[in-house]
Amino acid sequence: MTLEKQTQLYIMNIVFGIEDLQKLNILKGQVEDLVEEPVEIPDFMEAVETTRNHIPLQEIYTIQNHEKINFDEYMEQVKTFDWGDVTLEELLAELKE
Repeated sequence: MTLEKQTQLYIMNIVFGIEDLQKLNILKGQVEDLVEEPVEIPDFMEAVETTRNHIPLQEIYTIQNHEKINFDEYMEQVKTFDWGDVTLEELLAELKE
């Protein structure tokens, strides 16, 4: 790895550790002053959403419209499912291999 790439990675690690928006905007302005051409953000970045940390499980259930299932009822459905020419036990045995 070149010294330039090592330095880039070092700087990126520092930047990723900064969570203060004011500090990030100051840094952004300083970096923009260093480049000769403006950097364009790729179109696909518009589709990228930020990740949220520490989401309660109940909120995830609500967002995903989660419905609890009864394990015994589920297993009954699994037992009556048409597996074709193989049994569930044979399929599970293949997964172990």
